[in-house]
Amino acid sequence: MSNTQPKQPYHHENLRFELIQAGISIIAQQGVEKLSMRKLAAACGVSHAAPYKHFSSKEEFLGAVIEHAVDEFARQLSCGLENQSASPHAKLVELGKNYVRFMVEHPDYFRLLFFDGFLSSLSAESYAEQDRFHAAYTLFRKIAIEYLDSINAPREEYYEDIVAMWAVVHGLAMMIIQGNISTKGDSLELVERILTNKLTFG
Repeated sequence: MSNTQPKQPYHHENLRFELIQAGISIIAQQGVEKLSMRKLAAACGVSHAAPYKHFSSKEEFLGAVIEHAVDEFARQLSCGLENQSASPHAKLVELGKNYVRFMVEHPDYFRLLFFDGFLSSLSAESYAEQDRFHAAYTLFRKIAIEYLDSINAPREEYYEDIVAMWAVVHGLAMMIIQGNISTKGDSLELVERILTNKLTFG
């Protein structure tokens, strides 16, 4: 009779996703220079070789992290925007709430996307880009333009208006994450009031 022990089941059925989540946390908390494939493996409780079954190198892994973070951000931004009967301003407010909600609930994504240089800067020259990498900005821009069109805002001011809108929601997210403001209850209620009453142009 063989004394060979049966192989233990592999419990990381979605290791690729686990590695990406661990990578986001490590990068956000320690910086990309501290990230290594060995550290990823340790964080997920797998062998040093396991990450290489999904990513051939650290560079390929970082590309997957960027792709996942931006896609998830864009997906969360779009929640609730399918209501065609909503006014352009109501959609803009919902978009802003989605932005703040996602960042407050996922502060590591916030740090990754905006404080570690992964999301490239959006200059006036890149304003009209529709590439996949800027999917979140493209959605934000689309909803913002629908609102600006509805109030007949000067088109030559659209870029500055959209940057101002982005700055408002971005700033709210940062202040809530950092604990700089007292929300006195549900932070999203405060966000909704501010966006509804203050996020107006024209």
